[in-house]
Amino acid sequence: MIYLDTFGSNFDTVLRVYPGACGGGGTPVCDDDAGVCTGLQSQLATQLAAGSYCVVVDQYDSDEVGGTVNLRFTRGGRTGTAISASSGSRTGNTCTASDQTYPSCQLDSFTGDVGYYFTSCPETPLTVSAATCASSPSWDSVVHLRAGNAQAPTDLACNDDGLSPCGTTSPIRLSSFTGGSVAGAGLNWLIVDGYHFACGAYTLNYTISP
Repeated sequence: MIYLDTFGSNFDTVLRVYPGACGGGGTPVCDDDAGVCTGLQSQLATQLAAGSYCVVVDQYDSDEVGGTVNLRFTRGGRTGTAISASSGSRTGNTCTASDQTYPSCQLDSFTGDVGYYFTSCPETPLTVSAATCASSPSWDSVVHLRAGNAQAPTDLACNDDGLSPCGTTSPIRLSSFTGGSVAGAGLNWLIVDGYHFACGAYTLNYTISP
């Protein structure tokens, strides 16, 4: 998983990521005008197979003959599934997932985890809430929010054992957090994990709002 953007450049950019060496051809992954963000810069988050790649920052057309490029590159640190920066619901099962990250609020986590990623814009701070409260209460889940590389040691928000009305009755505890804050442009993760070796089917409900 990689993230690239050209925010801060002073011309209309286009981003392209080619497989293999530069000039070797192939079909690129590309972005122009950064999706939902305002302005003329580019933003790209994509999952790539192992190998070498060429990153090209180009101008939108030949009328732009010069400018200052600001290129940011972030390794995602794990695999994941894209979600939009809005509200939604996802289902899955952590028992069939690999153990890729460790939540900062529960270091006793050695089970599979599932990651969902979304991008944020430089001009729009976001508030994030997430919960596994709708899941069947048969295992002890953990849910956390992380920015940038998913292997970073800290979270923007993290919860194990639930906030009301999640399941806070022992021994089964579901999880939720509110008021997670994302500031600035970048790659962000919502991750469903489990306590110790607990795993199972889940429903993740989330709200991402400006």
